[in-house]
Amino acid sequence: MVVACSSPDKPDILRLGKLLPPGGEANINWVSLDPDQAPSSLTWEIRTFHPTEENRSEEFPDLDYEGILLLPKPNAEGEEEADEAKTAKKPPLIVWPHGGPHGCFSAGWNIMAAGFIKLGYAVLYVNYRGSAGYGDDMVFSLLGNCGRFDVLDMQHCVAELMREGTVDKSKIVCFGGSHGGFVAAHLSGQFPDVYKAVMCRNPVTNIASMLGGSDIPDWSYVEAGYSDYSHKQVSTPEQLGKMLTDSPITLADHMRAPTMIVLGADDLRVPPQQGRELYKALKARNVPTRLYVYAENSHPLNKVDSEAEVFVNTCKWFNEHLQSNDI
Repeated sequence: MVVACSSPDKPDILRLGKLLPPGGEANINWVSLDPDQAPSSLTWEIRTFHPTEENRSEEFPDLDYEGILLLPKPNAEGEEEADEAKTAKKPPLIVWPHGGPHGCFSAGWNIMAAGFIKLGYAVLYVNYRGSAGYGDDMVFSLLGNCGRFDVLDMQHCVAELMREGTVDKSKIVCFGGSHGGFVAAHLSGQFPDVYKAVMCRNPVTNIASMLGGSDIPDWSYVEAGYSDYSHKQVSTPEQLGKMLTDSPITLADHMRAPTMIVLGADDLRVPPQQGRELYKALKARNVPTRLYVYAENSHPLNKVDSEAEVFVNTCKWFNEHLQSNDI
């Protein structure tokens, strides 16, 4: 029997074992088929974080969460060192919240992250409270707290890296899609002095206005803390008010980071109107903003040509606003 094994903090691996009679499962001798090693161009580590006291959940007070930090390795194989100063230079940081919000980053291969690393960026994934893979309490703790626990968990990790001096704290950017775009926009509005540029892919920007256009209207209710959803119901002013309050669009007056927004024209999950709403709000406030809309693409924006163009445009956007010609 060949099985695929994975967990958030361990790379995916194939294992081979002989199936034993019922009751003998614990005694199967598993043989790993894949080498467990990272590419030579990077180093990575798992970090465990504890919520700050003011951001601790009363219902689930004992939850920790994890981050995966990827760092470019100096003097990678086949590359010559330009000079000692460049080797010692701290890398700029891409902060990458996952979507869902009940998704999860794993310690596995990601082609876009590999590209960022190759260009000299450090990358920080965070499995904030609400992430899958850590038990039911982890998931349920975020319901009704979107825009708070997810965002502040992300920022707590970033603050720790800044305090340690692991990365260049003057060159921090944020990159996220779907609910990750929601978190990225929140980070931009809540911590405008930290983030120098932002990229949002098909972001949720206004939970209330997404209700009528999304193929999962129950998402808006459940993530806002209303679990008794019915397709027959009509939203109450209280519910709509909570959804709006939780949304990053309300922070538009505080956003200063140049923001690139990319949308799939055929997205049914998070309608393109969501990204356009943020785009118009930022343009009205003279925040440097660029909007790309990709025809015949839906929520993942994963057609080969579109995905490649999004990566290139993201790198150009970050380099431009970090003024980093040497990245």
